[in-house]
Amino acid sequence: MPSFRKPGCLGVCLLLGVAPVVALMALAPADSAAARVPRRCAAPPHANADYAHCNLTGANFSGADLADANFKNATLTGATLGSADLSGATLAGVVSGGITGTPASLPSGWVVVDGYLVGPQAILTGANLTGADLTGADLSKANLTSVNLSGANLTDATVKGSKLQGTVLAGATLTGVVSGGTITGTPASLPPGWALVGARVRYLVGPAANLTSADFYGANLAGTDLADANLTAANLTDANLAGANLAGANLSSVIWSDTICPDGTNSNNDGDTCIDNLG
Repeated sequence: MPSFRKPGCLGVCLLLGVAPVVALMALAPADSAAARVPRRCAAPPHANADYAHCNLTGANFSGADLADANFKNATLTGATLGSADLSGATLAGVVSGGITGTPASLPSGWVVVDGYLVGPQAILTGANLTGADLTGADLSKANLTSVNLSGANLTDATVKGSKLQGTVLAGATLTGVVSGGTITGTPASLPPGWALVGARVRYLVGPAANLTSADFYGANLAGTDLADANLTAANLTDANLAGANLAGANLSSVIWSDTICPDGTNSNNDGDTCIDNLG
């Protein structure tokens, strides 16, 4: 019997003009892998296609109309996306790598970088993005476990709620990075002057970080480098800023309450502010 069980074949065969997968599934034993794969995974590309949870490894979507298609939790490793229309598509949870070709369009917040689909809730576990240009990238709630981002440019990128366990950020540019949310895990490395800090919510803290409206209630920020950081409307209630560097930081509308100022005094005794006690 022909080999119908090669990894990725069921999601790609029809796209390549091979015998219809429906027919193969009909011939396959009821308990075979082919019988368990949803037929929608082998459907030809079309707008609004439902490829959720499908293994589309190596699929050729070159020039395809995939507007508003559902790729939630799908695997697109090694897929060809040249000139494909993915406008409005759902890509949350997508696994990629080795992507070839440049799509004609992608959903808002998504880009292809070094062969990976990068965007909110992307699964990038173990990806090698060394030196990648991720300026302004939206990586909110993305899985960045063990991703190598050494030397990458993450200027103005967003990593709110992302998984950072084992993430390599040595030498990365984090200027203007937005963090917080439910960040989980501990990075394997960070650039000099940076730390993952917080009590109720954890943030990437460092020079020129974007910490607008950050919740640092009860956080230990002692000795941190917050030079030129944007702390507009940040909550620093009960926070410890002893020895912190706030030179050039934007402190507009900051909430000071029982805050240990950089010079070691208490904001409650300094007119309910640390503005004049920055060390």
